[in-house]
Amino acid sequence: LHSFPTRRSSDLDTEKAIIYAFDQSGDVPADLRERALGYLRDLQASPDGWKQCVPRYQSTTYPEVRFWCLQTLADAIKLHHASLSEQDAAALRSHVASWVHESTSPATTPPVPFFIQNKLAQVCARLVGREYPHRWPSFFHDLLDLASTAGDGGLNALTRVLDAIDDEVISSGDTHGTYGPNEVPPSVRVKDAMRADAGLLPKIVEALRVIGQIGRAHV
Repeated sequence: LHSFPTRRSSDLDTEKAIIYAFDQSGDVPADLRERALGYLRDLQASPDGWKQCVPRYQSTTYPEVRFWCLQTLADAIKLHHASLSEQDAAALRSHVASWVHESTSPATTPPVPFFIQNKLAQVCARLVGREYPHRWPSFFHDLLDLASTAGDGGLNALTRVLDAIDDEVISSGDTHGTYGPNEVPPSVRVKDAMRADAGLLPKIVEALRVIGQIGRAHV
């Protein structure tokens, strides 16, 4: 029952490791749990470890596995994004965008838990901090389109992602860091690009006004 490889990694092994490492039942032996934790630490430390998280997020039925995969992606974006190839960066954008769409759909069964939606919003925010506007110029327009077409789920995604962007990028305090002569802090770059995108900020304000009206109507 509690079999687990020591080093060789596969998609299935990753799911086992997450389940064993964060087991709350007490049924997993302590030594196996430590091996699982070590396995996950090695995976997270690898610049390519995040690639195992994409198929595992899509196929798993365990929310805790999805959460770990998203946390690993968030960390990888923060630590290893500069080393991503254009192909890998594009694939990651595509996957994350599709997961956000999935989280808004009433047809998704079972519904995506709120804590997964929050972590997914954090992943989006970190991508924005690295890729907007040069690699993902349509990000905010894509998000607004989703908010206007996906009902309450789309509006919910908009507020979660905007809140995460404020936490992770806009209010991150990165202007106190050290930058080269041609480098701009992500918070400044993102804000400047949003201002330069004619009509974007009014559209965001209008969407938030609609969300506020819906919220008051439900009180």
